[in-house]
Amino acid sequence: MDDAKAMASRPPHSEEDAKLQAKLFDLQQENKQQETQRGAFDRVSPATPLVPPTPGAGRWRSMLFGCGSDLPICCAVCCCHWVTTGQLYERAVRKRMLTRLPLLSCASIAMFIFGMDLYHQTMRSLFSSGTYLWINQAGAEGQLVNIFDPRAWVNATLDPKVDDEPGIEHSAAVMLLYIGELCAALSSLCACAIVCTVRAALRRRENIASQCCGSAEDCFCACCCNPCTQCMLLRHEKESLATPAPYSLCLDTAFPV
Repeated sequence: MDDAKAMASRPPHSEEDAKLQAKLFDLQQENKQQETQRGAFDRVSPATPLVPPTPGAGRWRSMLFGCGSDLPICCAVCCCHWVTTGQLYERAVRKRMLTRLPLLSCASIAMFIFGMDLYHQTMRSLFSSGTYLWINQAGAEGQLVNIFDPRAWVNATLDPKVDDEPGIEHSAAVMLLYIGELCAALSSLCACAIVCTVRAALRRRENIASQCCGSAEDCFCACCCNPCTQCMLLRHEKESLATPAPYSLCLDTAFPV
């Protein structure tokens, strides 16, 4: 080794000496790197066991019925729930808690729920106004029927005393009304499914244990307390931000990701 150091220290007199000196230098650098890695490995105690995360160690940063603690979020959920539902889904996808499904985004979810609710409310307003009450005259007495009672519609449709061609106007009205009710059901089902999925994904990410009913807790909160659950999830995400930021209704993820 001393001869090698001496050979490496003297100036090269030929091409072979230069190659040998370069090779010795590379060997010395490799030895130093191996010693450094060996020392780092020795500092790690192999007897130290890996401690798995404690189930349920996480916690919610907001209460379910604490909607009044953040008025901007509360007002957004109450007035534009179709937007906040899309924001929750988009945020979960961007943070890789969920896998994006085809055609689903904040905008598409908001437009779908808004369109279903708009049609439903339009049909209810139309059939409950005086412009359509002439269809609701049942029998020769001219009594007004309850348009939201299917039995009254069926009786009026099958009653030949109502008009010369019974069932035409009434069948169309019933169909439009029932389509509106179906749209309302689809809208509610979509919102509940998204909120339930996002809440379950957030619980898994934060390692939050369910308080009751196990995994059914997410479905129960989404179906029975959907607005409050949306507020809670948005407040939880706001409290989890590394850099504080206000809620934005115009941002597809509600807060910066």
